[in-house]
Amino acid sequence: MMHSRAMPLVERLEDVLTELGTQHDHKYARKEGYIRQNLQGGDSRQFEEAQKQLGYLLGFEAGNEETQGAPDPWWIVDSSLCFIFEDHSDANPESTLSINKARQVALHPNWARQHLPLAKSAEIVPILVTPVQLAEPEALTHLGSVYLWNLEEFRRWSERTLSMVRELRRTFTGSGDLGWRENAIERYRYYGVDPESLITMLPKADTALKSRRG
Repeated sequence: MMHSRAMPLVERLEDVLTELGTQHDHKYARKEGYIRQNLQGGDSRQFEEAQKQLGYLLGFEAGNEETQGAPDPWWIVDSSLCFIFEDHSDANPESTLSINKARQVALHPNWARQHLPLAKSAEIVPILVTPVQLAEPEALTHLGSVYLWNLEEFRRWSERTLSMVRELRRTFTGSGDLGWRENAIERYRYYGVDPESLITMLPKADTALKSRRG
């Protein structure tokens, strides 16, 4: 069995598939349909919930909290690694990222360290999901540790990952199958779902966004 940071995700995926059932499609199709519909839709609250549910379906410990200073959904791999999102899904693609939004996402790791079950040394990866391509010059100074996920690219990635889970579900016979786990880890790598791929495939926001005056 290969070592991979995706292993906790694959083990939780087994639990998810067991819970949703593999003999009948109804529960699984309802979950999948909700995610797909609301990630493609324009309601920001429903987008956040669908993003959380996508994380759950992929085997992350996913959550969301509507309190002041909280990020949008977070996806925890284990106590040493967490992805936290700031969703800007309702932004006009022609608009400019404000300094307030940049500062908000940059501070999310502080919130996560105080409120989530993470180790003190945990790696916390803040990700801004947005359609915008421009930022206020002052905003860029806050984005050095923030990753950027273009909204449409995130939606395309989510569609591919939903297909991946459905593919794995077809061959799932129960928890603990080492061969299935090995194949699942390979699929996670291929589709860019494993933690290593997520970190390496996303650009830093301060270089991916262009200055409004640039």
